[in-house]
Amino acid sequence: KVDKNIPQGASVEAFLRQERYRLIQKHCDKHTVVLMAHHLDDQAETVLMRLMHGCGVNGLGAMAPERHLYQGKLLRPFLGLLRSDLEAYAKDERLTWIEDPSNSDLRYDRNFIRHELMPLLQKRFDKVPAKLAQTARIARYYEQQHQQHIQTLLGHCFDPKLPYQLKLEPFEIFDKMDQCSMIKAWLHQILDVGLSFSRLEEICDCLCHAKADAKLCMRIDAHW
Repeated sequence: KVDKNIPQGASVEAFLRQERYRLIQKHCDKHTVVLMAHHLDDQAETVLMRLMHGCGVNGLGAMAPERHLYQGKLLRPFLGLLRSDLEAYAKDERLTWIEDPSNSDLRYDRNFIRHELMPLLQKRFDKVPAKLAQTARIARYYEQQHQQHIQTLLGHCFDPKLPYQLKLEPFEIFDKMDQCSMIKAWLHQILDVGLSFSRLEEICDCLCHAKADAKLCMRIDAHW
């Protein structure tokens, strides 16, 4: 149970997701494997949510089948199965599960996509969840290639011995998309935070238009 108050202006869904993983972290060590029940429909909904929020290739990659979770590992073994398949199996095996009452609340984006948008798309197109999940797999592949490129560019702008200092002269010669990707990767490495594309653009503009002797102070999540 999450007892914290949700910060003003924060996404309820994002905040609760972060809190859920924070609570899981308390029970993780290097031998821990956390199994999540996310399925194909969840993956499709995530792709649509990320698309509506203006995410790039990384966001469209949606949920990875496996990833590191603090010291342990997180696996999603059901990403290839439809919700209806899992429900049919559970009923056949007389299994019971807990249904979160908030899942029917259309104020939340995911619920709107699940109950309103997805049925509409499925009336028009075949195999919508599978096709959206395929988009996620393709996006994850190209994101891996892109990150290799960005790490090469970071080598021109950062000294490994001074990871908090950015070399503006080489940074300024790259195009805006590469600049945003570099700042995103850099902040993730040093602060473990993720920012929207518009916020990344704002930071890049401040850096590129700053005077040589300027001292910039920007709020990044909970950091200055």
